[in-house]
Amino acid sequence: MRPTPCGLTQRYWQVLLDRAAPMKIAGLTVEGLDVTGVQLDPSLRKHSALAALPLEPVPPRPHAQVPVLQAYEALTLRKLLVA
Repeated sequence: MRPTPCGLTQRYWQVLLDRAAPMKIAGLTVEGLDVTGVQLDPSLRKHSALAALPLEPVPPRPHAQVPVLQAYEALTLRKLLVA
């Protein structure tokens, strides 16, 4: 084991997924890097942490959001589950 050099610079690592999603790492829930802003406006890329990264690993556009039930759909489903 080597001692860590002391200094004012700290290096952080971020996980880049195709969409922002919580992950469990060693029992701790963490969130991956959210690049939705860069996906929606590619001109922001040069000012982001992704500037030095090749284009291939960056997802091209946001994926569709998870569908959410409307109030009437949830009520109908609840009634069906109770029956």
